[in-house]
Amino acid sequence: MSDAAASDDFCFRKWWRWLIRPETRRLLSLKSPLALSPASLIPNMDMTTPPSSEASDAPSVLYHNVPLEIKTSTRLLTLHCGSGKDPIVCSLTTVDLEMNPQYEALSYFWGSPNETASVLLDSAPVNVRENLWLALWHLRFVNRYRILWIDALCINQQNVRERNHQVGLMDRIYSKAAEVLVWLGPASGNSDKAMDCLADFIQVGNDFISSRRIDKGPEHREAVADLCKREYWRRMWILQVRPRGSVCLLLLGECLRLREGSN
Repeated sequence: MSDAAASDDFCFRKWWRWLIRPETRRLLSLKSPLALSPASLIPNMDMTTPPSSEASDAPSVLYHNVPLEIKTSTRLLTLHCGSGKDPIVCSLTTVDLEMNPQYEALSYFWGSPNETASVLLDSAPVNVRENLWLALWHLRFVNRYRILWIDALCINQQNVRERNHQVGLMDRIYSKAAEVLVWLGPASGNSDKAMDCLADFIQVGNDFISSRRIDKGPEHREAVADLCKREYWRRMWILQVRPRGSVCLLLLGECLRLREGSN
């Protein structure tokens, strides 16, 4: 074996050992996608704080019409249909989690507070961070509504008491969701390669020989590494998300891949 081939084989085996770790398998299978600690992948991880009023500039008056009257109440966001340059239009409703409402919960990273874009929330213009705006733009359907739970808009971020109570409900909110949508951000030059590679890996499971056959080379391994370095994994707050048996979608730009059914 040549030195180059031996080096490549060593790199693959190192990559493989990381892939078959139980916590990595849980991440890739999406049955518990956030069980892997970001600190194990990325040194000097950014330890962000829980949600604050910086999540959006939605005025408190918007939430007065949709009060949270009981301890198990939360708000859901209706994302209205649209496409292209249509404005992003949303509305809020109040639900009781004990009544098992149908909705999807979004898991995402907030992004820079200096980069914002506008949405219409109950007919009022509200600025949200750009990453959330992009997620909403990609998630909305052309011809039907979509019901979502999103912390930045479903919680009155200017009401500390409400915010703290809703944070306490987050485990229940995510576990009761019909689907958990993991938004990793817009697609990049090699993100499709990463998603294809992970999809193939899920198909073969823990079989090293089969996985060795489907190894697509260093470009795909680099793409997976780049995926794991995205800002999403740097955020400690995402560890709050623990879907229990619900379907989870991993989204990257317009790429909807790695869908795994519930047990």
